[in-house]
Amino acid sequence: DFLIFHPAMASVAILGAGPSGLAACKTALELGMKPIVFEAAEEIGGLWRPGGGTWRSMRTNLSKHTCCFSDHPWPAEAATFPTAEEVHAYLHSYRAKFFPETPIRTSTRVVSATPRTGGGWTVVAEAAGAEASEDFDSLVVCTGIFSDPKRPDIPGVPEFKGKVMHSSEFQGADAVEGGRVLVVGGAFSGAEIAVELAGAGKHVDMATRRKVWPIPRFLPVQDKTVPVDLVFYSRAARAKNEGLSPEQAWAQSHSFFEKINGGNPGKTHHALEVDIAAPPYVAITDGLLEAVEQKKISPHGSLEKMDDAGRPYFAGETEPQEAPDVVILATGYKLSLSFLPAEIRKEISFDADDLHHPVLLHKSVFHPAAPAAAFVGLYRGPYFATMELQARWALGVLSGSLPAPTPEDMSAGIAEEAELRSAQPRPQFPKRDYVGMCDEYAQLCGCMPPIEELPEELVEKPLLPFHYRLAGPGAKREEAETAMRAVGA
Repeated sequence: DFLIFHPAMASVAILGAGPSGLAACKTALELGMKPIVFEAAEEIGGLWRPGGGTWRSMRTNLSKHTCCFSDHPWPAEAATFPTAEEVHAYLHSYRAKFFPETPIRTSTRVVSATPRTGGGWTVVAEAAGAEASEDFDSLVVCTGIFSDPKRPDIPGVPEFKGKVMHSSEFQGADAVEGGRVLVVGGAFSGAEIAVELAGAGKHVDMATRRKVWPIPRFLPVQDKTVPVDLVFYSRAARAKNEGLSPEQAWAQSHSFFEKINGGNPGKTHHALEVDIAAPPYVAITDGLLEAVEQKKISPHGSLEKMDDAGRPYFAGETEPQEAPDVVILATGYKLSLSFLPAEIRKEISFDADDLHHPVLLHKSVFHPAAPAAAFVGLYRGPYFATMELQARWALGVLSGSLPAPTPEDMSAGIAEEAELRSAQPRPQFPKRDYVGMCDEYAQLCGCMPPIEELPEELVEKPLLPFHYRLAGPGAKREEAETAMRAVGA
């Protein structure tokens, strides 16, 4: 059987103490389970902890109304787009509110997690140089997709005599020496780093393989400005896209982004020209086009090589540019699942080199090759609401309070994932239907909000994590409605 159900107080190993791991721990406790959280770093927070891949001044690209858990809204005085440091503090406040006494084993690296004969898992973890083995009834993998920085093999970069760093090592413009910086990559982190460096007086060459629409954090709506995520995501907006082919949806998005930007970014610089026949890619960033207009950022095509003098050569250009002092690789991450047995990694079709779709799981959570286990937050583009709903479904199934997916369901779900992986051309995010994804998990958890009771709030207005505390298991309706009113969108 896929699952062997256990009585109350079943033990569960949760790997990772980022947002998904914290949500899984809270959910496990609410269901009467005994969670043990393993975290390799010294601090909780995952990507948001100091040194976790963000930098202190970096701001979220989702507002506080979306970048939050369903029963823990940000305080009213918090910035609309919090800094990474503030998100880290928010995650600490979430733990302090819901499970302050539950120990989290920081500085503890999971070496292996292996299914046991008869059910459950054996976890071997290393701390302070010593390894220890423990048995658990179930396992939840919450290690995130930002495991290992991806460093592309570009001729001349390894020999470059200046400093080469990955974006995960960036700690702010003031920590970057020299006046000229080459940023490789123009998506989320690449664009944000380039703008911050330009604002600090650096000259930035930005190499971009795929051209993106730069989208500001606030968008004009009638007589006010509204956070971008509150404009993008609602059930009403989703309904308008239902029935469209991928190509029709892409065309609609391109048209919308063109209106936001006042035209194609190629009008500002030819190296930023977006191909409107391809799937749209975006970067939530402020001030990129302005910095390009002011010649503080020089966009280019992809970086092809660097010569012996450190001069970069870009696609579409015959002559090299001036050698930078620093190269920053904003080139993404690879997922690592080295703690799982090789046979399980093979069964879940794990491909570390596929940054877009590294594993094939039923609804991104379950696989029959990993019995009594679940994966939470292991897909490209995880939002807080989605991770939390995944955790509620996963722990509900593992505790026996929710029905397990049937073998037929899982087979069909994994086949759907395989189709998404093989789709060409690839969209920026394989799970682009955020609203539909959340509602699908809510239906599986039994916490779908009462849309017929509150059609304006739940359909016309933006999707909010608080919607999933209005009804069903774990409902906190009064708190949820208060949080929804506070958004005011």
